[in-house]
Amino acid sequence: MADIIEEFKEFPSYQDADVKVITPDRSYSKRTSLQAGVSGLIGIRMVTSGCPITGRLRSMVNFNLPFATLDETQVRVFSFYLLHQYIKWKKRLEPDWEMNELKKIYENIEIVNRNV
Repeated sequence: MADIIEEFKEFPSYQDADVKVITPDRSYSKRTSLQAGVSGLIGIRMVTSGCPITGRLRSMVNFNLPFATLDETQVRVFSFYLLHQYIKWKKRLEPDWEMNELKKIYENIEIVNRNV
């Protein structure tokens, strides 16, 4: 993350910016604060960094939705988690239909985020 921080250190985080995210399949753009734009970039970096805690969300990175609302994020998270539980169930493994493990995942991610 140091390279991201270094790149943007001279700019105020509240400064408006035209942020554009380009993927192989589509692009997204939004006029928002620099902080909001950089935050999304750092989030992807954290998930793909090899961190065993944030890496638990890695399966969703290919379906990232830049500038997502809380509702959109919740739908993605719950859908991915329950799909994973269904696959476990089909393999005759014990699924977590109550989503208790998901709660633990996000509690640990909150600790990482607070300390970053």
